[in-house]
Amino acid sequence: MFWYGYPRKGHEPFNYDVDNNGRYVYTGPEARRSAIVANSRQSEILHSLLSERKFGSILDLGCGDGTFTSEFLKFPGVRIVGMDPADKAIKFASEKYASEPRISFTSVSAEGLIRDGQCFDLVILRGVLHHCEDPKDVINQASRLSNSMLILEPNGLNPIMKIIEKLSPYHRAHSEKSFTRAKIRSWLVGGGLEIERFELGVLVPYFFPTFLVGFMSSLEPIVAKIPLVGRVLFGTQVILASKKQLL
Repeated sequence: MFWYGYPRKGHEPFNYDVDNNGRYVYTGPEARRSAIVANSRQSEILHSLLSERKFGSILDLGCGDGTFTSEFLKFPGVRIVGMDPADKAIKFASEKYASEPRISFTSVSAEGLIRDGQCFDLVILRGVLHHCEDPKDVINQASRLSNSMLILEPNGLNPIMKIIEKLSPYHRAHSEKSFTRAKIRSWLVGGGLEIERFELGVLVPYFFPTFLVGFMSSLEPIVAKIPLVGRVLFGTQVILASKKQLL
């Protein structure tokens, strides 16, 4: 089944993106300026939460085309594994970063990694849960692979994003949705984890008119000073969670 040209089955829309764009539509230098700005801010927030932590190994669960997985190479000595069921995205990532000995990519499922006895110091779920049919189960699986988890969810509570989720062919084809902090926390608690740090940010959506990007970016520091407004308008939630005995 197709939706405005997109296949609507599991990870196939993501393989479709690689086939038609060479990579995902919101990554790389050819992406829209709004996506580049949003991704940059998301990475800034994500890495700020990890700045005081040290990890020997990281699993990027749902790594896509590997663009954001490669950012963890800046941590000296860290072994990085990117996993995603979209085999064409994994092929792209494996070829692009073939010369990096500390990073590898696989389409083996989380269940497969668990069966193999794999474990990591940190599992990253960047922009993953809002595509999943059962995000609670994904968190439960991730909690069996690591004692620490970092979740980034990009759609937030912005009412405009709620409309886009329902009407945008891209968002519908990629099964995008959004969750409250309380909902994500309940899933984490079910996996034996508790929130250690939480950040909100990013005012610019991925697919936003280019002429408004600069203006929206300039508003972000102002919105950040008004907590109730930021809670509604900011599009990205970043959560660092750990097993209770580690807190």
